[in-house]
Amino acid sequence: MKHTSPLILAVAVLAALIVTAAYGWLAGLAVFAVMSPMAVLRPIPGRCNAPTLTAAEILMDVIDAFTKKLPLIPYIGRDFRPTTLKLNQTYTAHVPSVPSVEDVSSGDYSAMTGQNARDLLTDVPVTVNKHKGTKLKWSHINAIKDNKIEYDKVIALAGYAMAKQVVSDMIAGFSPVNFSQQSLYAVADSDADMLDNICGDLNLVGAIPNGRFGLVNTTVANVLAADSRLTSADYAGQRVRGEGYRRWTDVNGFAEIMEYPDLSNTTSGTALTSVTAANSGDLFTKSNHNLVTGQTVTAASFSAGFSDGTYYVIRVSSSTFQLASSYANALAGTAAAVSADGTGGVITPTQTLTGFFGEARAITMLAGVPDGMDLAGQLGINVNRVNSVDIITHPETGLTMAGITWEDAGKLDVNFVPTLVYGLSFGRQTDAAAAGAPGQLMDYAGHRLVSA
Repeated sequence: MKHTSPLILAVAVLAALIVTAAYGWLAGLAVFAVMSPMAVLRPIPGRCNAPTLTAAEILMDVIDAFTKKLPLIPYIGRDFRPTTLKLNQTYTAHVPSVPSVEDVSSGDYSAMTGQNARDLLTDVPVTVNKHKGTKLKWSHINAIKDNKIEYDKVIALAGYAMAKQVVSDMIAGFSPVNFSQQSLYAVADSDADMLDNICGDLNLVGAIPNGRFGLVNTTVANVLAADSRLTSADYAGQRVRGEGYRRWTDVNGFAEIMEYPDLSNTTSGTALTSVTAANSGDLFTKSNHNLVTGQTVTAASFSAGFSDGTYYVIRVSSSTFQLASSYANALAGTAAAVSADGTGGVITPTQTLTGFFGEARAITMLAGVPDGMDLAGQLGINVNRVNSVDIITHPETGLTMAGITWEDAGKLDVNFVPTLVYGLSFGRQTDAAAAGAPGQLMDYAGHRLVSA
């Protein structure tokens, strides 16, 4: 942005008048033509020369940073609504499905039954249960507004922080309850061959072939980076982006595979207590156990018939299961023997998740801005006044955020908080009817990677 200096412009006019009086109007005009461009100063280095930034401008920059720092946005099912959403209310998101193909008998196209556009959408229930924001001091933003580098750092980090929270919520949903498909690999074997096998597994269960993604932790990314089949410039997208997190593009059936260090987690699920073991059929019984075939668990405390240790689940029904001594045996249905009836057992689900692969229908995100914001009530008693509430929609992704600006009571501090509400849905739904049952809704669209 350029701005005009009145002083230099006045000097140019005065000089032109003096020269005109002495040498004529043509000479005066020439002088003015030479001097007047000096009145338009070059831009001051930085964002712009505007005296202030508006809340709407900052909010758009935060949304832009958020969409760039959330690596999965292009690859997930998203329902970003410009309308307001109520916290803790369930909405129906619509995920595209593949249309059917019909016979055209004797070239009679009118005989085709056809499909409504609405029939090509799968209804996915999403509960909007997250309301997140990040608090920024207006005085700091205003102080650095003319320093583009510093301003972009602050705004990018704000967007990154919010995006990181969303990804963390997604990772929490990559559980065996939500996705029955998984592969078990030692980290050292996480190479191109592994990617080929996971791609094949997704093919066999009917996942959409285009737009697939992968998210892996740093230990797996280290092994991928050492595989010479994946290190050419064609695949190693990190060379183009120049970012610390590594990416591979158009490789082994995946549009993009991304490193995400925080994906590395070993977690224990809720322990199942009072589990009974039966010698007949080598069966364990626990109502609504929600375990799936291949899932890793620890067994302990049986009164008889079964030794403590780590095992792999063979799901039999919603209330019964068997345990196998290895992942391969679990997939093959080869159960470990129960030598005698036992009671009082404790089965604790465990997992070491190192990656997740899928297509757009594996994850659905519904996002918008809070409904009916009682600003004074929500902000609390330490608010002098609410200055503004801005609602902005990102032109490329359609993501809508709200930005709230207010003054602290008894202070001159002004705060700015970008905020949004959202909910996530994963694979097969975990409602009462579908919990633990493979194949529900979009179960086939995601694939977990766990380490041996």
